[in-house]
Formats: sequence, structure tokens, C-alpha cells
Amino acid sequence: MQIGDSVNAKSGKGYYGAFITCAHPDMTYDVYFIEDPECDGTRIPHRHIKRPIQTTRQKLFSSWDKYHGKVFYDEGTEKGEDPDDPDYYLEPGEWVVDRVVEDNCFLCMRLGRPHDDSNNVKMDIGYVMRLIRKYEEE
Repeated sequence: MQIGDSVNAKSGKGYYGAFITCAHPDMTYDVYFIEDPECDGTRIPHRHIKRPIQTTRQKLFSSWDKYHGKVFYDEGTEKGEDPDDPDYYLEPGEWVVDRVVEDNCFLCMRLGRPHDDSNNVKMDIGYVMRLIRKYEEE
């Protein structure tokens, strides 16, 4: 299993759809639970990670690849909105999903700007998925 794989991961008594966001050397994984992003998905043992069985419902979340290259619009933030970094702000604009990174995030690139670190932003997977759906509905 590697970062970005779509899997079923055990949480409580059941297995749920998730993306692997970090693979640790001790054969544990951090995952993002697609239907419940608040669910703790840290250090899940390898034995509690399974390849998903393809069902009609699972096909909706078949792989993070479904989101790779997708374009979406983000309205941005005002300076001071981020309590962890009061000087941070994000200009409104269009973004494209590049890859899955740690902390349950997609690395997104701003469209129309050079491809470098200053134009890449980590955004929560669930947040981006909602923006993509909204953008595609318009």
C-alpha cells in the first residue's frame, strides 16, 4: 500500500472507505476516512487495511486518481482568518489537484501561475472534494 491508494480501513467494528495519506516504516498507515473525516485515522495497523471490494457505492470513491488533475475554484481567505498564522491569506482562484500528501491533504497547484512551491498549497481532502463537486455542478 502506498500514499494515495484507495482502501477500506478498520474503524471501530467495521471497515470504511479511505485514502492512505501516510505510510509509516512500522507497517502502520494514516488514512483519511472519506465519509467521516473527523474519525481518527492515525497509525492503522497493516492488518486493518484492505483493498476495496468494487461495489456500486465504492465506485463513487474508487481512487484518489478520480480527483488527480481535477480543477476547482476556491474563494480564498482574508488576512487574519487563520488562527495559526494571522499573516496568511489565500487569493481567490482556480486550483488543480496534484497529489495526496500527509495530514489528510491534497497538494493543489494554482492555475495560471508557474509550477513551484510558492503556488502549491496543502488543502484538506474533504474540503477539496466538496469544492470539486460544487465546481462541476455549476
